[in-house]
Parts: sequence; structure tokens; C-alpha cells
Amino acid sequence: MDSPLYTQSAALAEANAVGKTIADASASPPTEGAVRLYSSALVPTVITTKAELVAAEVAFTGYPSGGYPLSGFNPAILATGGGAVIYAQTIPVAYVSGAPVAVGGYWIEDALGDVRLVYVYSPARNLASSGDGWPVVASLGFGRNA
Repeated sequence: MDSPLYTQSAALAEANAVGKTIADASASPPTEGAVRLYSSALVPTVITTKAELVAAEVAFTGYPSGGYPLSGFNPAILATGGGAVIYAQTIPVAYVSGAPVAVGGYWIEDALGDVRLVYVYSPARNLASSGDGWPVVASLGFGRNA
């Protein structure tokens, strides 16, 4: 059976290149993506649209309008099991006040506003009391061989 094969260097190159299309602080001018949280009321599938994600975006004091800024990714590293992974800076989700909210996950949006990845929490994460929160380390994987 024919099959593609990603070399380690190809996976690293692809991961680094894609990361720069999402957000690149070294670009002139710098480009910035976003990590945006959605409500657990939405159960995303492969046909979920950006409009559906935006309609389900959470709102609470402490959450910035348009999501958390994403300024870039660290250089790609080789992943356990093959391929390469890029990681963004740690984003502290911190609930200050507002109605309780159940967060179903997040999506990564590039500098042009295109959805690049939807991440699903299982189970959903609840925010209800001041100080509730967790760190998000957005990551994307590339070039894993079957």
C-alpha cells in the first residue's frame, strides 16, 4: 500500500511555517492570532462554522473581547510518537465575575480571523467563583506518520 512519509525535518519545517501563518511577532508588521473560548452548549463537529463558534463564545469579566491574544509560537519540537508540535505562550484563563459559565473548549484563530483549530474539553470546565481558571497552552501537531 502506498503511503506518505514525513521525515522529522519535514515535520519541523511544516510546524514552524504554519505557526508563522497564525501569529508572528517577528513579522513587519507583527501579526497576532487569538485563542477564543466557547460555551459547552456548543458541541463542535468537523462542519462547525466560525459563525457558530462566535455565537457560542463565552462572556465573563476577565475575558477579553475577541479572545486572548496569541503573539506567536515557540520553535517546533519533535513529538512523542512522531511528527512535530508547536506551542504558544501560556494563556491564563482567569474568571473575575459574572454569571457562571461552562467552557466547552477553545479555538485558535489566525491573524486573518480564520479558524485553524478547535479544541474540545472533556468534560467542560466550569467558571463560577472569582479566582477560577486554568492555563491554556495552545498547541498544534504536524507530520505524524500512520
